[in-house]
Amino acid sequence: MTTLMGAHHCILPVGGATPPRFRDRGTRSSRPQNLRLAGCLLFALGLASFALAAESGQPAAKPLYRDPVFDGAADPVVVWNAGKKAWWMFYTNRRANVPGLSGVAWVHGTRIGIAESTDGGVTWSRVGDADITLPENVGGKEPTHWAPDIIRGPDGTHHMYLTVVPGIFENWQHPRDLVHLTSTDLRKWEYVSTLKLSADRVIDACVAEMPGGGWRMWYNNERDGKSIYYADSRDLKTWTDRGKVASMRARGEGPFIFTWRGWHWMLVDTWKGLGVYRSLDLDRWEQQPTLLLDRPGRGADDGVNGGHPGVVVSGGRVYCFYFTHPGRAGTITPQDKDSLELRRSSIQVVELFEKDGWLTCDRDAPTSVALIPPDAPRPREPQSALPRSRAEEAQLRALGSRDIRAHDPSTLVACDGEFWIFHTGRGVPSWRSRDLLHWQEGPRVFEQPPAWVAEAVPENRNAQFWAPDLIQAGDRFLLYYSVSSFGKKTSAIALASNATLDPASPKFKWVDEGIVVRSGPATNYNAIDPAVLRTRDGRLWMSFGSYWSGLKLIELDPRTGRALAPDAKPHALAHARSIEAVFIYEREGQFYLFGSYGWCCRGINSTYHIRVGRSTAITGPYLDREGRPMLEGGGTLVLGSEGPFIGPGHASIMTIGGREWFGCHFYDATQRGRPAYALRPLAWDAGGWPVIGKVEAPSQVP
Repeated sequence: MTTLMGAHHCILPVGGATPPRFRDRGTRSSRPQNLRLAGCLLFALGLASFALAAESGQPAAKPLYRDPVFDGAADPVVVWNAGKKAWWMFYTNRRANVPGLSGVAWVHGTRIGIAESTDGGVTWSRVGDADITLPENVGGKEPTHWAPDIIRGPDGTHHMYLTVVPGIFENWQHPRDLVHLTSTDLRKWEYVSTLKLSADRVIDACVAEMPGGGWRMWYNNERDGKSIYYADSRDLKTWTDRGKVASMRARGEGPFIFTWRGWHWMLVDTWKGLGVYRSLDLDRWEQQPTLLLDRPGRGADDGVNGGHPGVVVSGGRVYCFYFTHPGRAGTITPQDKDSLELRRSSIQVVELFEKDGWLTCDRDAPTSVALIPPDAPRPREPQSALPRSRAEEAQLRALGSRDIRAHDPSTLVACDGEFWIFHTGRGVPSWRSRDLLHWQEGPRVFEQPPAWVAEAVPENRNAQFWAPDLIQAGDRFLLYYSVSSFGKKTSAIALASNATLDPASPKFKWVDEGIVVRSGPATNYNAIDPAVLRTRDGRLWMSFGSYWSGLKLIELDPRTGRALAPDAKPHALAHARSIEAVFIYEREGQFYLFGSYGWCCRGINSTYHIRVGRSTAITGPYLDREGRPMLEGGGTLVLGSEGPFIGPGHASIMTIGGREWFGCHFYDATQRGRPAYALRPLAWDAGGWPVIGKVEAPSQVP
């Protein structure tokens, strides 16, 4: 499994490390400096060639790969080998061409084959077998190896989860376990343990990183009608079985998880094509109405359904590697006998696309493959707009895009005939507009960081301040902003004030008011992402929080803007595995809490989405539409990804001309995932729940 992800200031992998899953960095060298430099230059040239290939790609052959030894390649998983500077494909190598094997013995006694590609996945050649040695009490005297999955841990160690059958058998009625192995070079693997899961016949592990830290494994429980089960781990070693995936009714095997365009996706081999599921949180799954690769293709060895996928997300594109039995469709049976055409298998590849929120592919169209190494320089977000089609322009306008670059935008406020937002960036940047259609950059709040920052948050660099919020209180504007560093909870929310937002006014001057609330190793919350609300009774409140123990609330002194009771324990509002960017809105005797769930900051691979709950008291408890407490992971989805509008987060609401509007950021898929600001009309249904609409025309915005 390979997903290419960026860092996020609130992702909390085990041990506090924050590398994405496959950020291979190569190995250190003890050679002289000039040779090291030469090697670096050659490596850079190699990575540049990968990048050039990504722009054009080359069409893959059909079939993509056949194993030259046994002709039984199946169950592919593709990973980057940084040491070899090549892509490696691991696969089950069934003994398809060995005569005289009765029943299904030819599917047993298998080893894991390895093929290599040095041209970005276009062509593949056999390397050999993975060097795997198992204790005899685990694999028997003649072990069978099936369906590996491989993930790179935070320390650079590779972890393999492998199906093992303790022997060679002529039928399917024998135990099979999932075992854990580790490697530093992807070739030689050391046995770690046999996983204790739900049954004695489990196969086909797939592991993915969880938002908020830790990992989740999905696998097939053959004792329960080949249902998909799952287990969780904090360290990739010790696993806790969680049982069946409740939201998946269909049977299947070979589950594979990847993240793309605002969703977590699961592909499952249903033996008649690939089932498709999507999820925002890796807990609740929604099934796609149609299968992938269920209809025969016209290419060589591709005239049957595709099975057991492995996916690589690279350069914003999704490549699905799968296998076929060219001589037949359906499952393996003991009646296959010695027929090579019935037994042999081939690896194929097809690119996946998103259409109307679901996945599609055309297996008969040429697939131009261009896998980019995870350690290659990534394309920068465009500094100027990339060209869009008219259809894309119209869709983004309808989805509220203001076409300005902004991440973690503040609440929109008005001052002297202009609208203002502030957002994450060096010194807290701003945008200003008179009509909400045409924007120009405003001044930063700080040209130099306040003096206290270096002592309070030593790891904060270059005055990169996050997620500001703004409110007018009396004759001052109060701006709250976050000072932190990626993946840490040594953080502070600070205050700056100004008499006006108009930089041409003689009264314009930002005043540093210092820290309002802070967090550190001794606290169980993270003091970032402030949002400020003045309730109708005149009280001033600030909500905040990110990951850890969730979203919090403190009361502020309306006169000073600082904490009313600095030593008081914050109120707990909401908690989930990945939650942050709170916003509270008061309406008709109810308080509505909006939270951002999932991964931000990963461009088109971000899974941010906004959920809501409500309470009759600002301090809670907040319940979602189904009555689930938000302190227990509840929250009703109010805004998710749609088309090029990926990963919306950091909600705010404002009233303009008597009408309510909903503000947030999103990642623009037409601009390589650049963050942008959106403003959309807000309505309320008959039950009093928010409904975020679309912009019908530019004139709809005053």
